[in-house]
Parts: sequence; structure tokens; C-alpha cells
Amino acid sequence: MKRAPLITGLLLISTSCAYASSGGCGADSTSGATNYSSVVDDVTVNQTDNVTGREFTSATLSSTNWQYACTCSAGKAVKLVYMVSPVLTTTGHQAGYYKLNDSLDIKTTLQANDIPGLTTDQVVSVNTRFTQIKSSTVYSAATQTGVCQGDTSRYGPVNIGANTTFTLYVTKPFLGSMTIPKTDIAVIKGAWVDGMGSPSTGDFHDLVKLSIQGNLTAPQSCKINQGDVIKVNFGFINGQKFTTRNAMPDGFTP
Repeated sequence: MKRAPLITGLLLISTSCAYASSGGCGADSTSGATNYSSVVDDVTVNQTDNVTGREFTSATLSSTNWQYACTCSAGKAVKLVYMVSPVLTTTGHQAGYYKLNDSLDIKTTLQANDIPGLTTDQVVSVNTRFTQIKSSTVYSAATQTGVCQGDTSRYGPVNIGANTTFTLYVTKPFLGSMTIPKTDIAVIKGAWVDGMGSPSTGDFHDLVKLSIQGNLTAPQSCKINQGDVIKVNFGFINGQKFTTRNAMPDGFTP
């Protein structure tokens, strides 16, 4: 029986793949501040709010405008991608909250449209590549929106993230004055990409740090109602200890 020879063929398919390049974006150092801070200045926490489970929103963040300084070459057309990461590491009483101190947890909420590409409010938590905020806008010096280093026709200045809100949650009531030193809570990072891909985590550079600082005061109050009986134990001193007129009893230290 004559067998037909078995021919094994290797089919090579030639494809043209376009790989996107990407890199980091920082804030232009000549623009001044890249730190937005909520100043809780001399705020008095009344007795009804100073209880476990009470939440209150901190003051509006102070901010200044700045311009992008991305590592792409001048004239390049790119898209911008953002990632917002918590700086605090100890998780709070529930997801989205982080421990600020022994009495307070804090939650960071990004407002919709405050960052290009952010369509809904977002609570800052541990980020992955799936929580990147991507803007569909193409930035280029040719359209007067350059973001690359060396571009003369630049986009901005901007103040993205300035409408971020902090929510403070009382985990343990406190008395007296509480000082909150300037503490970084979260950081907005930026990267650029010139194709359809996503930047790697290492591409992202810091754009804006979000912080809080200030003083809280919880006054101590005590009300004694009419008719209440207050008992104070002064202890017992043996009468034989009183040996000198107008002097303390022997062996007694006030």
C-alpha cells in the first residue's frame, strides 16, 4: 500500500505590532507647590460629635496651579494616565479608611471630573493597574496642549485634585487639644502613553501630594444637677496625730 508522504508545514503569519511607549509625568518644578493641604485650624469638636462612629469632613484643600512635565520628547502626542495611591499604610475601621492617629481614621474621596478621565467619585484605596484613571484627550504642542518637556505651547496650568475631600472618623473620643502634624494622606501620580497600552506601575511619577494638618479641641464639660449628692472620701486621720495647734497632723503629707 502506497502511503502519501506526511508533510508538516509551519505556517508563519507576519503581523505588524505597534507597541506603545510610556513614561512618567511630574509637576513642573517652576510652578511652586505640588502639595495640597487641608488645614483643620483651631476646630472645636463639640460633645455630641466627639463619640465613636461620628464622621465629619475636613476643610477644603489649599492649592496652587502647576504644569505637566512629562518625560516624552518635545512635540510628541500623548495621552495622560493617573493613579492615586494612599500614603498611610495602616488600614482603618473599614475599607477606604486609614489610621491617622489613635483617635481618628481618615478617608480620601476624589471628586468626579476633578481629574481628567474620572467620571465618578472614587475613594482612594490600594491601587492596581485596573484602577488607573485614563483620559481620552490627546495632548500635543501642535494643538497648544503640550505636556512633554521642551514643548513651548503647553497645556495648563492646572490644579487637578484640588477638590479632594477628607472624611475624619472618630474611633476613640478624646479630651483637650489634639495636634495633627502635616501628614501626607494620598498622592496623585501621572504617566503618559502614546498608544493603546497602559503605563507600568514604575512609569508613574508624583504630581500632587494631598495632606492634612491642624488642631482639634474637645472641651471637657461637667454639669452637676441641683440636688445631686457628691461623696468625697477624705480618708481617716487618728485624733492622736493632732499634737500641735495650727499645724498638720504628725506624719501627714497633703
